[in-house]
Amino acid sequence: MRIVRYEILIHAPAQTVYHHLTDPVALLTWIAASAESEPIAGGRIRWTLPNGATMHGRYLDLQPPRRLVFSYGWEDDLMGVPPESTLVEIDLRTHPTARCSP
Repeated sequence: MRIVRYEILIHAPAQTVYHHLTDPVALLTWIAASAESEPIAGGRIRWTLPNGATMHGRYLDLQPPRRLVFSYGWEDDLMGVPPESTLVEIDLRTHPTARCSP
């Protein structure tokens, strides 16, 4: 098992970021050429990049607007990461110096 951790500062409210991670129309604005999203436990998440690569997973835990956990992987075994084979956990926190409007 390999664990990777990233921390990224995004100048936006947690609700806005959560929305862009779970709403299919919002996914089109930053990552996908097409997207499906059922943001409920067990619901599917799937998006296709402009190059045709397609990610497929399932939502496992959703605590709007602060946390989401989903499985992740690529159709056609792209990069050796099959669909739903990887776990992604995202915790959204307000940064102490953040200045963003709701």
